[in-house]
This record gives sequence, C-alpha cells and structure tokens, in this order.
Amino acid sequence: MIEYLTTDCAVLNLVSAALAHSGATRSERAAMALANYRNGVISYATRFHFTTDRLDSSPYYRDITRRVGGRLCRSRSVVLNRKADGGRWIPIDWSRTRSVVYLPRALGGRFARWHDQGRLPDAMGIAFVQTAKLADGLDVVHESLLWRGRTFLHASSRTGRVVTMPWSEFLAGPGRRYDGFVLFEYR
Repeated sequence: MIEYLTTDCAVLNLVSAALAHSGATRSERAAMALANYRNGVISYATRFHFTTDRLDSSPYYRDITRRVGGRLCRSRSVVLNRKADGGRWIPIDWSRTRSVVYLPRALGGRFARWHDQGRLPDAMGIAFVQTAKLADGLDVVHESLLWRGRTFLHASSRTGRVVTMPWSEFLAGPGRRYDGFVLFEYR
C-alpha cells in the first residue's frame, strides 16, 4: 500500500514514479517494488537506501547530471553506507563505492534558462549534496522535484506536507545549505 497523507523527500519521488508506472505493472505495489527495491524484491536489505544507488539501479530513474552540466560538473568518490568512523548508516551488510557527479549550487540559478534551451526535462528529480557528508558515506542529504527549472516541489519537514515554491526562492533561502545538485529524469 502507498501512503498518500504523509511523505518525506524520497517517498515523494518514489510515489510519483510508482503511480506513473502502476498501469504497466498492474498495481502500485508492484511499481513501488521496482522503484525502491533491488530487482523488485521487497525487503529491508534490498531497499535502495541511497539515492544515487537507486538512480543507477531502478528502471524508473536516470542520472542526467553529467549530460546537463558537462564540464561544469564536480565529482567526488563516496563509499555508500560506510561512515567515516567505520560504522554503517543502515544496519545491513552492504556498501558500494560510487562517484557522485554533481553541479555546484552556484549553477542552480541557470536551471530555468537550461530548461528553456531544452537541456532539462519539464519534470526532473533533484538531489542535494553536502560535500562534507560524502566522506561520511552519504551521497545526498535531500531530494525533491523541479518543474521546468522554476518550481520546486518539496516534502517539507517544517510544514509536514508537500509545498511548492519558486526555485529562486528556495536557492536564496533553505537551499543555501547545500553544496550542489544531482539531477535525474523519470523514465
């Protein structure tokens, strides 16, 4: 069953993708299994606990950061689920070394123009990088949706619901705490 009354940032993206594919899979549950679990096998150990791992493995998403940003991108290596102190974020016997490609936050103001130029899709997922967290085994610290490079759909913990706001307003306010963005498209 999919929860519609409450959400967080990852669930907002997962539910959106599952609902978009529920007709092809014949149920929301089957679509959610493909969106959020390795090989569609539902268990805590097979869940995509890390956004960039989900982007690499789920058939419903594709990382487009490098395609959009080209030489403007930055890249850092991270060992997902491996804290700097040797512990794990998620208590499962799984880790993965991955290069996280991201666009620096200073480029976020270009997204509306890039959309108008055809570089960004109308609806796009966006994940938020804090570079200090990469060394501590986290790829991103938040994710959401961006519409036409201008409207930010955000599962807000402060309001307890999904809110929309101008992307420029987000960048000037709460978005200042992030160092960069991973961009992804929905398939």
